[in-house]
Amino acid sequence: YVASPSLQSAFEMLEMSEALQTFVVQKIATNHASIASSQFDRIAQHAKAEEKAEAAHDFRLLRRYDIEFGSLLCLVHGNGTLAREWERNASCLALALSLHQSVQPAGRQSDYSRQILARLTDGDAAGALALVCDRTGQLKASLDTQSDGENVNLREILGLN
Repeated sequence: YVASPSLQSAFEMLEMSEALQTFVVQKIATNHASIASSQFDRIAQHAKAEEKAEAAHDFRLLRRYDIEFGSLLCLVHGNGTLAREWERNASCLALALSLHQSVQPAGRQSDYSRQILARLTDGDAAGALALVCDRTGQLKASLDTQSDGENVNLREILGLN
């Protein structure tokens, strides 16, 4: 048995994701001066990995990187418990998006990561929060509200083929 999150669950998980990310980016931006540059380097390296996956059109890897990005932000903030909780919930969100996304959201994931990094290193909490909200809005807009999510191949989505 494999869980199949409903469209409503996808919207709820996006709401949770936005709430968590806004909390974390606010904390990082506010405390940016006390965060080691090596932590920000980890975000930059992550964006480079996303860029390579985009160039290879590796959608599954990009989904994994999207999950890891939220986790990484939690770790940069200094909260490992929050990072673990993020990963648990983000895995469900990735499955929900796989089931219910009709189109890929506008913009490149690596650009989003780089823009977040720039706002965080500048201590621009408002700019970082705006990016999170815009990205969440793009993800919500990419959901197919007309589909029932029934005619999908979960084995393929989960990479089990």
